[in-house]
Amino acid sequence: PDVPLLPLHGHAALRQRFEDAIRRDALPGSLLLHGPQGVGKQRLAMWLGQRLLCTGPDPKPCGSCQHCRYALAGTHPDIHWYFPRPRLKDSDVTSADIEDDFREAIADRLKTGAYAPPAPEHAIFVATMKAMVASAALAPALAARKVYILGDADRMVVQEGAEEAAGAFLKLLAEPPARATIILTSSEPGALIPTIRSRVVTIRVPALGHEAVDAVLAEPAMREAIAAVGVPPNLAEQRRLAAGAPGSLLARGEWADALARARRMLESASDG
Repeated sequence: PDVPLLPLHGHAALRQRFEDAIRRDALPGSLLLHGPQGVGKQRLAMWLGQRLLCTGPDPKPCGSCQHCRYALAGTHPDIHWYFPRPRLKDSDVTSADIEDDFREAIADRLKTGAYAPPAPEHAIFVATMKAMVASAALAPALAARKVYILGDADRMVVQEGAEEAAGAFLKLLAEPPARATIILTSSEPGALIPTIRSRVVTIRVPALGHEAVDAVLAEPAMREAIAAVGVPPNLAEQRRLAAGAPGSLLARGEWADALARARRMLESASDG
């Protein structure tokens, strides 16, 4: 992609906590990052993936080694990023089909780096979980380890008859391979099934402070994306609406649609 991931702003205390754990070789194999929608949980997970694979000098991630460059471009073969998607039509979906679909979806997200949350009907289906389990059994392609990021993990759908796939996924969470780190993110952790929550170490990602919010809102791609969904251009108003979670402004397209519909109803009523 032409435009890499948006820079990560804020979360300094959490980044330091991860850094300390990595240096002590004490980072858990399976993590759940939970916090408000739009606070940057998936971007933080991508940062952690980059930090784990970086081979450059301290302070890590260096941003310039081969692994960092690929990670920042969203194209590192050992950082696997999954999130809710439409169900693939084909009844016999292979892991290769899933990987192709996500390659396209990630490239789409990285056209600007500022993306809206998944549509309500999108989900993480069994085929995605199977692809993740199959991939985790393979050796890393380029780095010393692999990182799996499962965004909006509460949108996992385990349908009837898929107990085997769900069981394999739970086993992977409970006992990730020595060279793999699994990071789930969710703004609705209570919606995760208890068998998942019991297998991950949960870490709360707090709202961002004013400075970090302003830095995110100043990113050109972010400015363009929030203007496109009808958010007022006034910075003070944007800051108030964001409430420490600037990414939540990208969900306001639905809010703007609802407002327009309400306005049309009012106008038609007042026109008699």
